[in-house]
Amino acid sequence: MNAISTNIKRIRQQQGWSQAQMAQYLEMSVSAFCKIEIGVTDINITRLKQIAMLLKVSASELMSENYEAMDKEQISEITLLRQELAKRNAELIDLQKELIRLYENGNKH
Repeated sequence: MNAISTNIKRIRQQQGWSQAQMAQYLEMSVSAFCKIEIGVTDINITRLKQIAMLLKVSASELMSENYEAMDKEQISEITLLRQELAKRNAELIDLQKELIRLYENGNKH
């Protein structure tokens, strides 16, 4: 197996997804998904991004040769950092909306 297929399988199992669930979400047959996991079928970048989104990892993590060397603690830390980043991005968007609202209200006078 290549690094991508190994990482997909490992992360899928860590997150409790079955091959059937993955295949259903990706709108493909179970056998087609299985071929991706065992490295028989190469995947295009669009499919790689879909799998990464589903597994809540980056496409680069799926392609990483070093991902399998990461332990559960490191993976948990990355997940927490991603969640914190998403929270901060949401706060930033709210602040941008408020700034636009204030600007628009200021121009009405």
